[in-house]
Amino acid sequence: MIIPKHLKKIIKKITVTDKIKEIDLCCMCGSDKFCIYKNEIKKQKVSREDRDKIKKTIKWENKELFPLITTYGEAGPFNKVYYEDYPELKYRLIIIYNHSGLNRKFDLEKDSSRIIKKYKIKYGEVPLSIHEVNSIYKKDDTVIFKIKCNNCGDEYIIFDSRIHGQDSLDFCPNKLIEYKYKLITRISRRTIGDNVKVTIGYDVNEDLLKEESISSSQDVSNMFSYIKIQSIDDKKNKKTIYTLKIE
Repeated sequence: MIIPKHLKKIIKKITVTDKIKEIDLCCMCGSDKFCIYKNEIKKQKVSREDRDKIKKTIKWENKELFPLITTYGEAGPFNKVYYEDYPELKYRLIIIYNHSGLNRKFDLEKDSSRIIKKYKIKYGEVPLSIHEVNSIYKKDDTVIFKIKCNNCGDEYIIFDSRIHGQDSLDFCPNKLIEYKYKLITRISRRTIGDNVKVTIGYDVNEDLLKEESISSSQDVSNMFSYIKIQSIDDKKNKKTIYTLKIE
């Protein structure tokens, strides 16, 4: 039976159902009461070198787009720019249109014949202007949960999206960065922490994983495809802290 290596030392009980393993955790000191913490996302500005690369690729500055909005006639520029944001799809639509003779606000449907060029700019990838480049932050989807024993204070990482999951072998551990953590379970004078249950699932056959581990000499126990983290209070009330299905 394959069990994530980083959890082996803190297992209190395992319940196996089909391809799912429910793991109740217990500190090495014997206590099963924990506080749960989650990492706080760290904003990392894009390096100067990368900002320069972005500036060189901005359509706003190159020969393809810039002349379209600086073509002047007797009444000023022939063309103007219209923006339409789609936050749910995480992109901005930029439209260059001919506004000659148009005395009202541009309408995407009514004035479609005036459109000269359309551009879709993904949020965070290609900014609209040089001024936006310097405010770009690297996207950080890192999710880390750690638990802290309320008896002895020992801490354990129970999930790190950078190294746990089916694609964990593709990640270079040398690139790990340190995070600050925030307490996400409530502690009061009446409580001494919660029990923690981690549910793990593997889509692939475990025998194949074992063979892969032997042939590659790499630990594949963390290549699970599903994880759920739950806290359980003294009244046996369960609260799901995190769920992830890794495709």
